Amino acid sequence: MPDYQILAADFRATLAAANGQAALIATSPPYPSGARTCYGQLKWQDYQDLGDAVKAALLPGGHCLLNLSAPVRQMRDGHGTERDPMPFRVLLDWIDRVGLTAPDTLAFGRQGWPGIFPGRFRCDWEPLLWFRRPGTPLPIHVDRLWVPTDSYRSPCSGREPGGEIVRTKERRTVEAGRNPGTYWGYGPVGGQQTGDLDLEAQGHPARWPYKLAADIVACFSGVGDLVIDPFLGGGTTLCTACDGDRRFLGGDLSPEWALKSAELAKRRYSQQSLFGR
Repeated sequence: MPDYQILAADFRATLAAANGQAALIATSPPYPSGARTCYGQLKWQDYQDLGDAVKAALLPGGHCLLNLSAPVRQMRDGHGTERDPMPFRVLLDWIDRVGLTAPDTLAFGRQGWPGIFPGRFRCDWEPLLWFRRPGTPLPIHVDRLWVPTDSYRSPCSGREPGGEIVRTKERRTVEAGRNPGTYWGYGPVGGQQTGDLDLEAQGHPARWPYKLAADIVACFSGVGDLVIDPFLGGGTTLCTACDGDRRFLGGDLSPEWALKSAELAKRRYSQQSLFGR
């Protein structure tokens, strides 16, 4: 396929267009309840269909990072407001029925709305589910996300960054840094804090922070790989794929946002010299 392809299409059609060649699917679907978008309210069957389409679109060993928010809603009569369990239902369904593996579950941290929330806590993170299609795992590049540190000495045994197991009471000094944990915090990301001028100009009402998508693309794919976002929205994953010299396939059910993203892709990719061209 060309360096990029943008479709005004349902997520099923977008993922089918990959022909099983995706190294990475990085996406954030609409809320499972309450949010009114061009998709309407995604139902349980939609999330099941999404799992089947993700598996078919991935290369063997390919990765999917799914940021599925879980808002608080009044979902059951007599139970008040509850945290939506859809991310956890999806996690179990995609493992048990679809047949994907789940190497780990991450948390996307962002500064939530300020204020008082009677009877509950302010939400400062969202699930970031990591799935992989069975097969020889495609490489991940955790070292690209190392947290810079001064040299330190750890008092416990474990693994050094190179992978070797050290069972002494004190590990050797580490200079380069350390792996990130499973909480990926980015602080304030709403409003005009997306982190990219092109994305701010798009004006999408619910967009990913640039840094989150950039970290996912850097860690879970390599130069020239095919990255897909079937819920393209304002084009955050598109921008980070372009900036990382990846090929990109994106789709959105809204013709308006698909067109805006196509224009963004044409401009963004024309500014890059991809793959030696």
